[in-house]
Amino acid sequence: MKRLISGIIVCILLSGIFVSPEGNAVPKSLKQAEKLSGNFEKLEEARTKVSEALQDTTLSSDPHALYIAGKIEEGAFRHYHKLLGINQNDPKVDRTLMADALLAAVDYYERALAVDTITDKKGKRTIRYSVKIAEWLNSITPSLYNAGVAYMNKRMFYPQAYSAFKAYALAPTKYYFHDNESVMSDSVQANAWFYAGVMAYNAKEYAPAAESFMIARRLGYPRKEVFLNEMSSLGFMAKSTTSRQDSLSRQITVLAGEGHRRFGLSEPLFLKKYIAGLVMENQLDSALSVVNSAMATDSIPMLHAMKGALLYTLGRNSEAAAEYLVAAADKSADFTTLKEASKSVAGEGIALLTQVKGNKKSAQDRRKEIRDTFLTPALNFARRAAEIYPDDPDVANTIETISYYMH
Repeated sequence: MKRLISGIIVCILLSGIFVSPEGNAVPKSLKQAEKLSGNFEKLEEARTKVSEALQDTTLSSDPHALYIAGKIEEGAFRHYHKLLGINQNDPKVDRTLMADALLAAVDYYERALAVDTITDKKGKRTIRYSVKIAEWLNSITPSLYNAGVAYMNKRMFYPQAYSAFKAYALAPTKYYFHDNESVMSDSVQANAWFYAGVMAYNAKEYAPAAESFMIARRLGYPRKEVFLNEMSSLGFMAKSTTSRQDSLSRQITVLAGEGHRRFGLSEPLFLKKYIAGLVMENQLDSALSVVNSAMATDSIPMLHAMKGALLYTLGRNSEAAAEYLVAAADKSADFTTLKEASKSVAGEGIALLTQVKGNKKSAQDRRKEIRDTFLTPALNFARRAAEIYPDDPDVANTIETISYYMH
């Protein structure tokens, strides 16, 4: 019997298995990792050892094992932080590696916090690491933002920079967060969420980008870019997700409307997107009402073009032509405005010409008046459009039609 017991003890010792305070068997690799913790020269060895230990499913949620893993990464972060405290431009410090260590430590420690409860035989529950971990996590909150900047400067947008800015933005939601000087304001959080969104957007990760911009916007991020970027993200999502195109397009329309109400015509894209969305939803009267409201304070050519397009779609071509005459007369009118104006104005002129009967001088004078008022400017608009896109068949056809009625 003594030989059997001795054999069991030898086997246990040879296997390198210990027992943690939580009652889990602790492999030798974890004990070795713990001894190496804080020794920067042995960092990679420590990481390898703790990674081996965490392969064991019984330890992957063990607070002691996760604490050791976090402590190793904390040690690496502290090493870099100490060097920068001596020399902010220390060439030996790779700020992205410092950020890697910080985020890894945060991940391990937060996982440890989630399971750091021990219940003894009497049902009494105690914690071992939570106070120490919480204190450290709170102290490094500003460093999370710095980590995001470090990744961003190296164009490591996603998931690295995104994750760092997001972690910083989420810090006030953690139970352990406190700031003796001042609680992190909504504006500071909003700024971090905005940067998180930009990082995801740059990496073409449009879903997390849209979510980040939305949170930043709701927290009061003041600049128009938060609306524009969220709208753009949703647009890319709509292109790649056919099943959600309608709902995503509706979100863009709502955002554009809110953006227009907040920023007015300082950013014309809001109004353009808003009107386009209302037209897609067949809310033409609502769209026209929005344009009329905008024109009450600012009658720029763009608004005349938009109103002309809406009136033309509604079948009110006489009114549309009048708006297009103003819009297309502007020297900066774009191709679409010139093309549509030439069609609308020419159409109105031709319709009026067909109503003139006979060949008396009064009839001839009326025809000349119509040509001067409608066909001549329409031909000018079409020719300007042709200068921009010479091969457009619609423009060529409009020019041919107008030329026919000019004689």
